[in-house]
Amino acid sequence: MQAVLALDVVSDAFDLSDLLGGDARAFQPHISILPRFETPDLDAAMFAHLRPSLGLTVELCGPEDNGTGLWWCECLPEMQGHRELTALHNESTWLLAGAACPVTPNFWGNGYRPHLTLGHEIDLPLLPRRLEVTVVSICLYVIQEQPSLAVQRWNLL
Repeated sequence: MQAVLALDVVSDAFDLSDLLGGDARAFQPHISILPRFETPDLDAAMFAHLRPSLGLTVELCGPEDNGTGLWWCECLPEMQGHRELTALHNESTWLLAGAACPVTPNFWGNGYRPHLTLGHEIDLPLLPRRLEVTVVSICLYVIQEQPSLAVQRWNLL
């Protein structure tokens, strides 16, 4: 089983779900705290003590792509919210490591890049270079890819 630990976000500027495309539409707009990780027995209780600041404002820039058609907006280290997101990521990573769940090495420490994934090959409207979003919840997205992509959302707060 795969899962993503995420913070769902909203924007006062416009409906973020209108920006999502491709597989990203299976999710609510969110910032990944732990990108996809494998777990044989997912126990949401292991994340129960995580308490992100609901109402936290996160500043994002972008959109950017990696040359494959995947678009995202990123929270850079000097931007509002980055310190809090990174601290939550690091705490969550240690929880997974303690539970013997494999964590992708490039997401450890300085490899973590908080971002809002928009999706693949989408028509992007004109977006401001800087976008503020507000954290509204913490959740686990449980992903099953066979026979087709199916995502369940488990609210943690």
